[in-house]
Amino acid sequence: LAALYNSTLYSDPEASLQYARQELQLAQKLNFEFGVGQSMYHLGAWYYNYNQYDSAEYYYGKSKSVFKQLDNTERLTEVIHGFALLYYSRGKYDSALSLLDQNIIYYRDELKDSVALAISYDLKGVIHSFTGNYRIALRETLNAVEILEKSNAEIRLADALAHMGIIEFYLENFRESIAYNQQA
Repeated sequence: LAALYNSTLYSDPEASLQYARQELQLAQKLNFEFGVGQSMYHLGAWYYNYNQYDSAEYYYGKSKSVFKQLDNTERLTEVIHGFALLYYSRGKYDSALSLLDQNIIYYRDELKDSVALAISYDLKGVIHSFTGNYRIALRETLNAVEILEKSNAEIRLADALAHMGIIEFYLENFRESIAYNQQA
């Protein structure tokens, strides 16, 4: 059900919502706490993607509680990232940045997940760019690019390079902006 949810999230939103609900029902029936946490996260992500932020926050909170209880740091960081996106979308930039800083510590020191680390730096760059802190945005996004260049996450690297192009544009470094956009 989780795979079906993921495969239909953008192509058939109503089907993906039904899969997430079925995933939750099955996990509850089987007393499978990890599955309950995962399905709650999926519901939160679905509601976030379709701009129903109150529902997203509710399900993210439920998922966070489950993964905290299970002491599952890897899944907990995914939920925290979901909250960071939610706070960013709601204009709560300081809260989003604080959560991303928390995740950066987990990804760097505990989980050793370089791609997730880079994604956190990239989102910090996006937030700083959005709020006009272009020099900080440049530094954070460059951290992401440097990490992603050592990985094989080409789409994530392209995203970060495109973000670098946007930041350089706002800094009126037009040649650098064009160069980053061409790389992306």
